[in-house]
Amino acid sequence: MLKNLVWLGLITLCSSVFAQEPALIKKVDPDKQSILAMASSPDGKWLVTGGDDNQVIFRDADNGSSLFKLTGHTDWITAVEFSSFDDDMLKVFASGSRDGHVIIYDIEKRIIIYQNKSFEKTVNDIEIINSLNYLVAVSSDGQMSIVDLNSKQEVNKITVSSSPVLSVCAIPGTNTIATSDAEGKIRIWDALSGSMGQIIDAHDSYIRSIDFMNKTIISVGDDKSIKFWDAERGNSKSSIEKVHKKWIQLVESANDNQHYATGGHDGMVHFWELGKSEPIFSLKQNGTFVTGVSFSSDLKKIYTAGYGGDIHYYDISYLKLEPIKKYQASVAYSANKPSMANLSNESAKNEVVLVQPYIERGNTFYCLEEKIVIKGQLLSKSSIREFKIINKTTKEEDRLRVSDNQIFEHHLPLRFKDNEISIRFTTIDGEVANKTIIVHRIFDQNNPDDLVKLTRNGRDYALIIATNSYNAMNDLVNPVFDATTIAAELENNYNFNVEKIINPPLDEIKLKIKEYSKKLYADEDQLFIFIAGHGEYDELFKEGYVVASNTKEGDEARSTYLPHSTLRTYINNIPCQHIFLTMDVCFGGTFDPFIAKRGNEPSKEEQVKKMLFIKRKMSYKTRIYLTSGGKEYVPDGRPGHHSPFARQFITALRTYGGSDGILTYQDLMSSVEMVEPQPRGGEFGDNEPGSNFLFIYK
Repeated sequence: MLKNLVWLGLITLCSSVFAQEPALIKKVDPDKQSILAMASSPDGKWLVTGGDDNQVIFRDADNGSSLFKLTGHTDWITAVEFSSFDDDMLKVFASGSRDGHVIIYDIEKRIIIYQNKSFEKTVNDIEIINSLNYLVAVSSDGQMSIVDLNSKQEVNKITVSSSPVLSVCAIPGTNTIATSDAEGKIRIWDALSGSMGQIIDAHDSYIRSIDFMNKTIISVGDDKSIKFWDAERGNSKSSIEKVHKKWIQLVESANDNQHYATGGHDGMVHFWELGKSEPIFSLKQNGTFVTGVSFSSDLKKIYTAGYGGDIHYYDISYLKLEPIKKYQASVAYSANKPSMANLSNESAKNEVVLVQPYIERGNTFYCLEEKIVIKGQLLSKSSIREFKIINKTTKEEDRLRVSDNQIFEHHLPLRFKDNEISIRFTTIDGEVANKTIIVHRIFDQNNPDDLVKLTRNGRDYALIIATNSYNAMNDLVNPVFDATTIAAELENNYNFNVEKIINPPLDEIKLKIKEYSKKLYADEDQLFIFIAGHGEYDELFKEGYVVASNTKEGDEARSTYLPHSTLRTYINNIPCQHIFLTMDVCFGGTFDPFIAKRGNEPSKEEQVKKMLFIKRKMSYKTRIYLTSGGKEYVPDGRPGHHSPFARQFITALRTYGGSDGILTYQDLMSSVEMVEPQPRGGEFGDNEPGSNFLFIYK
């Protein structure tokens, strides 16, 4: 018996000696700030806190020293959040407050880029959906606000619950978000459409925090339990009961898809492994209750904070946690850096895909500029070791770094006449992909024989959206017929690449516009967007709407409509230099919030004049629109005879621009101006004076 007790004592002693717990690195004085929210930056530089002093404090993530402060709120800070700092996103930081305001800061310039009193009551939580560049905020007045980080505009406002909405989390890689509220419900939403997918009766009362990990939604609240839910089906997976002595204030997942932490009103922080019912370790936090838990980007430290207490830094490097995605410094090739939806890195071969200069026939591009802008994407089966662009004629060679999405944009000087340019990359496996082009810089700018060879640096695209059939509205007879005829004219006679969408629901319209926002465009590409179908106008909201096939009747909140203000923002932010929107819908004129043809085969000089005209007009950014009416209903027309507006539009297209083969925006306006009701046209967004949109007869 004594021998067994001795062995038991030795085992206990060894366990206490060799068991590892987080080492407290330091306690940080919060500068008289009682902390209510905390977050760490994706690059590992900052730990940020907000509290009852109405300001945000940025601290050194290593030593805890106060670096700088951001102001703008008039009441306690209750929510803080960073964007992911990915290459194709803005580097932003956002905060929410008891004052009902959401503020978004450009973190590099440290300036406010968006501020809106989104709610009447406290902002309880903020989440950034990285795949959409959307910010979602929820509040105690039961509302959810969705803000587009690109346009800095609120794109949706949704009533979620009659009780306070306490938390929101995003499902990575999707458009899906989840909210929790004081009624104990989790609601699943599509962030693009604002539609709700399902409701989960998760807890009996307050769900104070939710997070997502490994296809699982984790929820905590006043019943002191942790519950786990299948994010796709909504059914319960498991639960851990009574893990804190008082209610649980927050749950925070580590970026490894395996571990998470909970913080409670008992002042305790527990660290868990998913699927296990006992915590790996527990930490006592001073202060009234735990208000912040965050992890360093490399998962070597955990930060904890309590209301009225210090910030604690703990070393957890001994756990050897591996982040799913390590932060990488941004590599800038292009100001826009769109993620190309039409190109894929899942290539069967190594290849250079060139978007600009646009070489349609042969391999020679003719220009007047002293520098050429080269745009494209590298497709590779493995990592790229070296990337070069070489002008073999001038012997100029540039080594470039490769961004995460392998999109590049580079300015290369040219000598007069022929320049042989090689775009080449080598993979870590030693495989080489190469694309060679010839760019000819014209020497004599007064010689018609040379100028007639000038190459237009772009293509023409058309997105045609037409709806005849509606779930809750009267069907129409001509939109699809009109759109199909216009599409055929553009494709057959003006060399447009045309895509048609017939009877689409709201989500499909938004996703298709988003897809065009992700394409990479040449400088002289043009995009024509045509929308035909029902339209509505709300006198109270002073807003016009495009009606989708699945728009609901009696939708007072207009959540199943596409607002003109949202459509303007979406289209303006498509990174194509030249965009022309035409809408044949009722009340189309409310899209604006302010509501001579030429005959014989052209000579060489006329051809040169035509190309120089095209080049001149293509140098200005274009954002113009044309609608079939103003603030009124417009007729659909007799079946099979086109609407009055579409009939005149098609008639204008069939002039084919007269002898010079160029149909301009002004030509179209002249053709449709006699239609009743009178069409409306103008500019929007970032349109530049002198711009135009050209239909060039092939």
